[in-house]
Amino acid sequence: MCSQSSLRSASISPSAKIRQAFLALIVPFIALPAVAEKADEPIIYVAQDGDASAAYGNGKLSILTLDAATPTAEIDSYINAPRMGADAAGNIYVVSYHSGTLTRYPAGGGDGVVLKRGLVGPSDVVVDRQGGIYISESYRVSYFPAEGGERVVVANVMASRLALDDDGNLYISSPQERTVFRRNAATNTLVPLITGVSFPTGMALDPAGNLYFSVAKTSEGDGPGIYRYSPGQSKPVQIVSGGESQGLATDAAGSLYMTWGKTIYKLVVGDGGADFEVVADNLKYPQDLVITPRYATPPSLRITSPNPQELEYLPTQRPMVQGTGAVGAVVTVSISAGPASGPVTVGTYVCNTTVSARGTWECESTVDLTRGQTFGLLASSWGLDGTPSRSNVSVAIKH
Repeated sequence: MCSQSSLRSASISPSAKIRQAFLALIVPFIALPAVAEKADEPIIYVAQDGDASAAYGNGKLSILTLDAATPTAEIDSYINAPRMGADAAGNIYVVSYHSGTLTRYPAGGGDGVVLKRGLVGPSDVVVDRQGGIYISESYRVSYFPAEGGERVVVANVMASRLALDDDGNLYISSPQERTVFRRNAATNTLVPLITGVSFPTGMALDPAGNLYFSVAKTSEGDGPGIYRYSPGQSKPVQIVSGGESQGLATDAAGSLYMTWGKTIYKLVVGDGGADFEVVADNLKYPQDLVITPRYATPPSLRITSPNPQELEYLPTQRPMVQGTGAVGAVVTVSISAGPASGPVTVGTYVCNTTVSARGTWECESTVDLTRGQTFGLLASSWGLDGTPSRSNVSVAIKH
C-alpha cells in the first residue's frame, strides 16, 4: 500500500507536477474536501475494509456523501470489502467472497435482496445491458441470463476482476495466467489481450473503449502502477506509477477514479499524463468503486396494452396492464379518472411491478373495476433524480 506522496503520474505535465508536489507537502496538515459539491456529480459507491489487516467483520458497502466531515454513508456491512457492479437502471450488485452471495441494492442505497447463494469465492460482478450477470468465481467465470435458467460457464480461468464494454465484450484479468483476456460477444471466443502482467487488481473501461488496469509489474520490467490500453495499441502505457490500486472506475465523461491508501482520486487522463483531484479522503481502506449517474434519464414509461390510442372495452374486472420502460424501474398503476364515488375512485391503487431486464413490465389489477364504468389508468415511474414519467390509458368494463 502506498502513501499519497508516492502517487505520481508516469508522464505528468510540468504544471501538474508542481501541484502534485504541493499536494504531497500539505496533505499531512490540512483536511481536504470530501467531494465537489456539484449537482451533476455522479453517485460513487465504495467498498471498504475496516483496517489494514482486513479483519473479519469490518467490511462496509457505502455511498459517498457531499459532507466532508462524514464522507460516506453506510448501506450494508460484510465480512470483508465486497466487489460491486451496476446495471443500466443504477441498481448495485454486490458479491461477497466469504459469504458466497450475490445481493442487489436499489439505486442510491436501501435494503438489499440476496439473488444467489452458494457461489464459490466470487471476486467480481458485472451486468450487461440485457440484465444478464457475469460473476467470477474460483477458476471460472459464469454468466446468469436475465430471464433465469442455469449458469453458463464462459471462461475456465481464475479471475480477479471483470469489465464489460458497450458491445458486450467481456474483459477478464487473471493473476494465475498473468493475462488480461477479452471474450468476444459475437463469437463467444476468449483470447489473450495483454500478457505478462503480475497480480492484476483493479480494472475499468471508459466510454471510448480504453481499458485501465492496475498491476504489480509487467513482463517488460515496468513497475507497479495503473496502465491504459487503447484499441489498436501494441502494448499498454503506464499512466500512474508508485503502487497498485484495488478499485478503478470511470464516469460518463471518461474520467478515471482510483482508490489509493485511504483516499479516492479522480484522474483526468490526457496525452501529457494524469491530473489528480482528491474526491474523498480519510476513508477506511477502500477496495472497490462503482460510479453511476446522479441524474438519470426519466424512464420513458409507456403502456402498450390496453390500447393507449383508443377507449378499449374489456370483459374482465381485473385487467392486465402491460408496457415498456427503463430496466429496473418501479412502475405503479393507479386510477386517474373514474366514478366520483364507489369502491374504486380516482387515486385508487391498482398494481405495481418492476421493469424486466427486457425493458417490459406487466401487472394485473388487484381491485375489481366496476362493471359499466369507464376508468383512466395511470402508470407512473421515476428517474434516479426523482423526475416522473407517466403514461395513461382508458378502459371501459363491460356489463
